[in-house]
Amino acid sequence: MSSKQSILAFTLFMGLLLSGFADYNYLNNEGAKLLRMSKSELLERAHSGEGYAESLVGIFYRTGELDFPIDAEKSLQWTNKALDKKHPVAMTNMGSIEMDRRNIAQANYYYQEAFMDSQLLRWAENGDPIAAYCLGIVYSESNPKNYGKAIRYFTIAAEEGLGSAQAQLSTMYFVGMGISSNPEKALQWSELAMERGTANAYFNLGIAYSLGQGVDKDLKKAFQYLKTSAEKGFAQAQLTLGMKYVKAHGVDQDYMQALKWFKTALSNGMIEAKGPLMKYSIFVSEDELKQVLGQDPYKPSVQTAQKSETIAPASKLEGIDIRKTGKEFEQDFVSFTLNIPKLEDARISPGEIPEYETVGKPSKSPFVQGKIEEATKAMLVEKDFALAEKLLRNLALQGDPVAQRNLGELYFSSENQRTPNTDLAYEWLEKAATQGDVLAQRYVGMMFFIGNGPETDYNVARKWLTKAANQGDNEAKRQLKIFKRVFQ
Repeated sequence: MSSKQSILAFTLFMGLLLSGFADYNYLNNEGAKLLRMSKSELLERAHSGEGYAESLVGIFYRTGELDFPIDAEKSLQWTNKALDKKHPVAMTNMGSIEMDRRNIAQANYYYQEAFMDSQLLRWAENGDPIAAYCLGIVYSESNPKNYGKAIRYFTIAAEEGLGSAQAQLSTMYFVGMGISSNPEKALQWSELAMERGTANAYFNLGIAYSLGQGVDKDLKKAFQYLKTSAEKGFAQAQLTLGMKYVKAHGVDQDYMQALKWFKTALSNGMIEAKGPLMKYSIFVSEDELKQVLGQDPYKPSVQTAQKSETIAPASKLEGIDIRKTGKEFEQDFVSFTLNIPKLEDARISPGEIPEYETVGKPSKSPFVQGKIEEATKAMLVEKDFALAEKLLRNLALQGDPVAQRNLGELYFSSENQRTPNTDLAYEWLEKAATQGDVLAQRYVGMMFFIGNGPETDYNVARKWLTKAANQGDNEAKRQLKIFKRVFQ
């Protein structure tokens, strides 16, 4: 090759790098290489300061893959290391961490940062399984959800052997999340994920044997799978295992063991464990209860486990006097659930964190406000989506913008085996946005930007985001800045 040809080749290569058409991860498919490593090899790369390895270690400490114990503190620490390098995989995992903490707004912040300010899409399309898994998480957990794309990207990652993606697909096929329920496929993916040690896979198999879903019902096998998942640190399995001890399903009834697992689940952020912890405490002596709680059982405080200084508490789990029962306890528990305080990430200064307003133009009618609160309780506490839809639809038809917006959000929900309906979601969100509801304006803008519901239209997206920003919505302002960087 002549010197002129060498210079030309070098110039073209540098031009590709500078223009964003090539990068190291894209050319080398680093995610696939890291996935083939042993636990010790991966940790060695992470300890050397490699951002991708740090990000993956953070994921594995959250999902329990590759014999990593589920450890929220270590997951956060490794994710923060990679966040310092602005690694997109770390942004996604931080979104999942915040989602686990029930901090939806902050989770969406990180998901959107990962999706719009990173190379995830290019890496995933190049076959990178970790990037594909991250896109699956973004599409399945952030609003507006797109389960079709989530399944596509989870499948890319799962077929490459990523247990965390295999476990996600298992859940989606069991529940019928964005796809017809298929217990056989769910079991296949669970078994593959178990080979990687992924905690959620053991939980899914435990539920399958509990219900006889795709397998013959076997409560003893169900208990063993759930116990394995719980011992790996999966909070949902810990809560379920506690109920197995209460109901004597596959194991002898043991209220002390049940309470211990409820307490462990609560310490790991599973606030749903608080109810059974209180309810079944009456079946043990005061001394036994003190042994479980580690405190005077009649002090109105049940605290979560100690966290490191770098972790903001997921919620201040102020306790409820366990002597309360019936309506008194229910009222306290509902109040607790509906008033979970927002988190502040200790790593970002207040000026960098967008304020997630709940600004709208709600009716001043006490009747309307009461019905919206009733619908909120139905969604968040009782999980009665049919009731929530009925209450919100009546108010939405009367023109209340907050009800219209909440109804639109409900139609995006996939909980309780609901199938998201993006057309109805857009219809009601657009009505609320037209009436000036700032959150609806932001949501409609993002729908046009991503193309979920209406077709992608960047001009319309910019219009709605600008309307929200002009009303003081800081998140819309941030999106517009990203919009400008992407299209300038």
